[in-house]
Parts: sequence; structure tokens; C-alpha cells
Amino acid sequence: YLMELPNRRMITESHNAFTRVLCDENVNILFAPASYSWRRLDSTSAFLLPVDSLRLHKKLYFHEIDNTTHLANDNPYARALQQYAHKRMANEQQTVAYSRRESALAMMPGQGYWWFDMFAGWYDDDHLMDELARIRDVTRRFWQDDMRSASEVAVFVDQESNYHVAIETCVNECLVKNQAEALGRMGAPWDCYVADDLSHPDLPDDYKLYIFLNLFKPSEKIQNQIRHLREQGKSLLFLYAPGYIADNGFSQMAMQALTGLPLVRLDTADSASGQAGSDKAAPEQSAAQIKTQLSGQELVYGFTAAVAPLFTIAADDTAGIDVLGQYAGHAQPALVLRRRGDAYDAWSGAGPVPGAVLRELARQAGVFIYSETDDPTWANQSLFGLYAHLGGQRTICFPKDVVLEDVYQDGTLIPSVGKTVVLECQDDEMRLFRVLSGQ
Repeated sequence: YLMELPNRRMITESHNAFTRVLCDENVNILFAPASYSWRRLDSTSAFLLPVDSLRLHKKLYFHEIDNTTHLANDNPYARALQQYAHKRMANEQQTVAYSRRESALAMMPGQGYWWFDMFAGWYDDDHLMDELARIRDVTRRFWQDDMRSASEVAVFVDQESNYHVAIETCVNECLVKNQAEALGRMGAPWDCYVADDLSHPDLPDDYKLYIFLNLFKPSEKIQNQIRHLREQGKSLLFLYAPGYIADNGFSQMAMQALTGLPLVRLDTADSASGQAGSDKAAPEQSAAQIKTQLSGQELVYGFTAAVAPLFTIAADDTAGIDVLGQYAGHAQPALVLRRRGDAYDAWSGAGPVPGAVLRELARQAGVFIYSETDDPTWANQSLFGLYAHLGGQRTICFPKDVVLEDVYQDGTLIPSVGKTVVLECQDDEMRLFRVLSGQ
């Protein structure tokens, strides 16, 4: 569960060797439950693992839709699950909306899904079974469609770095698990890989923005590939302490070499760049909160508990750097960007970075934005999906003229006007469309 577990459970429960599974020729299919954290109807749904690495290694994945249904609310075992992992569904409409959202998440990367009747009786209703059969039948229509990715954003989660982080910190929770939910609100699709796959020969080369969630101890191979991406004119976003852990100890110079930015420890920010400070955290280093107006409104985000050390930009080396956010209470740069022609190197000193901020960073990298709202959106070469928790009108943009075939409304056709489509959404409605050429 590389995308879900806190640092303590990641290591002690042996979830940190995903690459070994990917490279094992005896393993062909993996099953995993839907993310336990993001099942609420006001959330996004998510995977427990970097699902696009599975496709890269030609593995099949089945997404387990195992949340309690409205029919199980009186079951004592179901009520126990609802205390910590499963989310209570009040009625059939909510159960169906949730099932449509989880299945759409699995459809987009061309993977499978199934429903798990954990204690029996969760689906004992003819009308509910008809609705699930409808989802299945919709999915069958796509078997011959082009399920290739349409993502221009690639996200990487590192395994090696997990061995070098104190197990009782909130680092993994904020930078990986919570960041996945925020990425789902970016308004553009994104693919997720384990960091070892950055140098995989079959990794698509048409991504415009590369995001590194927890790359604290990159291998030499990963460092070389990042240099190659920079030479190719790709935009790069790093979180928290990229490259800080070198083979011979902590190194600000290694951070600077990896990111192309003059990163220094916050407690040594006034000293010359390139020199590692002491390991003792500054007294003021508490839960890092970052203020930014990059999205057009002031947003505050950051770690949920104290994390040390923190980092900033060297005061004597800020030429060409755009400061997009500062630590609250420190007024030190905490979200920065340095342009390289049409691309950039960017860094955030904490996470999770909000979806609205990611949307602006993606836009500046040349990524196409489908939605300007925080609604979860999905897209591949043949499908587009949007989940609306609150009803209302949504304006969706496409890179070309299209006609949308509404698969849950009897194939109703909706043509784009000026490459945009206006949707009327109900509360908790999963909209799923086949994208047809508008020409």
C-alpha cells in the first residue's frame, strides 16, 4: 500500500518493496482495495499503489470496491468497519454513485475492478444488482476502445527514501497519501509510478510535468534521468527535501544539484549556500504551513505536525527565482519556481500542495486543464469522467472539438461548443463519457 500507509506501517508491515513485485515474472495480477482514506462522497477515490507502474510492467490490476453499502448499515461487522476504514452510505443512490466513481477510476488506466461482498448481504437487492450490472455493461463497451493515457503529468513515489525517514513523522501521510487526494482535484489527469520506473525504457516521454513526492535519497540512475529530463525541457516539481540524503550524510549541495535550486536548511538560511547545517532543529520549526496566492486566492497548506529540518532558498542566491509562497510566521520562501525557457524547476517545502495550486503549476508547464474546479476529473484517449459532490453547472474544456456520449444517460450525445462542454450535475453524480471526435 505504497500510496496509503504512514512511515511506521510502511516499513514495519513490509509494504516497501513494490519494485520486487513488479519485476517478478511469476506475478501477473495484483488486487488491492480502494484507498481507505478517500472513500467519502466529498472526496476523490484513489489507489493504494502506483497503478501506472503495473501497466508499464504489463501487470493486470483489479480494484477492489469493498466499501459497506447502505444495505449493510445494521450489520455489526459493517458498523465496526465504518469506524475506521469504510464510509457509511445512506441509501442506494449513494452506493451507486460511489461504485460508479471507483469503477471509473479503474477504467481510466485500462485496469479491472470487482465488488466484494465481505460478510454477505451487502448487495441483496435486485435493483442495486441491476445498477451494478449496468456499470459492468458500460465497461464492456470500452474493451476495444483506446485506453491509453492522456496524462501530461507524471507523479513518482520513492521507496528507498522511506527507509531514511523517522517512522513516527507525518511526512509520508502528507507528501504521498494526502497529496494523492489533492492531485485528484488538479483538473487534469495524472499518472503515478514508483520512482525506480523513471528510467524504464517504456515510460512515455510526452509528459510535460514531473512531480517527485518524497525523493529524499535518489539513486544515481534516478539523478541521471532527472538531468536528462531537464535537458529535454521538462518541468519538474519537488516536495520537501529532495536529494537531501546522500551516501555520505545530509547534503544541501546534493539538493541543489538535483533540483537546480539553491535550497538550504531554514535554520541556516542566512549562511552561505552549499554547507549542511547541524542536525538540531531550530526551536521555531513546528508544523510547516505555507501561504500562497498562486491560485488567485490565499491558500494555506502544509504538514499536519512538526517536521524537521525545514528548508528554504539561500538569501544570497535568489536571482531568477519566483517566490510563490512563504512559510507562515517565517516569511521565508517555501514555494518557489525558476524558469528554464518554456519549462521550470519548482519546489514546495511542505505538502500536500492543494489541487488549485497544482492546477496553476501544471498550466505553467503547458499541461492542458480540463476543469477549473476542484471536482475529481479523469481522462484517457477515449473517456472523460467528472464526479460532482455538489450539484450545479460545470464547464469542461477539451483540446479539440468533441462529442460526448453520456454512457449513463442512454448514450445521449453532447457536442462541444468552442471546445467546451457545459454539464448540469446533480449532488453526488458520477458523469462518464465516451469522447468522440467532433469532426
